[in-house]
Amino acid sequence: MRKLRVLQSNTQILKNPAIRVALVLMASFLLSVVLYAFLQEKKSRQILFFPENSTIVNHGDVRLSGEIRVLPVRTTTEDNIRLLVEDIFLGATEPTHSRLVSKQVRLLSLVYNRGMLYLNLSKDILIEAAGAPLPVELQIRGLVNSIRFNFPKLRNVYVFIEGRLPNSTRWHGEEGFDLSEGVGYSEELLR
Repeated sequence: MRKLRVLQSNTQILKNPAIRVALVLMASFLLSVVLYAFLQEKKSRQILFFPENSTIVNHGDVRLSGEIRVLPVRTTTEDNIRLLVEDIFLGATEPTHSRLVSKQVRLLSLVYNRGMLYLNLSKDILIEAAGAPLPVELQIRGLVNSIRFNFPKLRNVYVFIEGRLPNSTRWHGEEGFDLSEGVGYSEELLR
């Protein structure tokens, strides 16, 4: 008899509209906490390198300094590298740093295969602009340094400009621009 009275009083409580609303709100809050905990996008800390403003005057002494960025983790290494490169193209966030590449530079293609990375950049990197006061060699070196620092398992990085060698005096392209052994650079790129 006592159990029956308890059940009847509990059902009367549930008939109260204010209590129903409170229970629905509490259930939705608990559901959102559980979904947030399990479906939250994974993030990774990356360090992007940009030239320090104080060192840009003399191109021979340009010093790159790191900025920490928190980027979402993608499913493939190729997508993670693409996201990193696109973030570098957006530019520095700290006022003591300047842009590494001008705003006009675009990533035309990126291919990652068994430790080898192939980047194809737009020819806008060859144009010295006020937004990126560094020579092409230093822009590419800074880009590759950021990629290699955050993805140390890369064996080689090859950079192309519109599908051609950036260090060729006639801008031909049969081989890649391998920055694992240093940068080859031709002054004729800027002519």
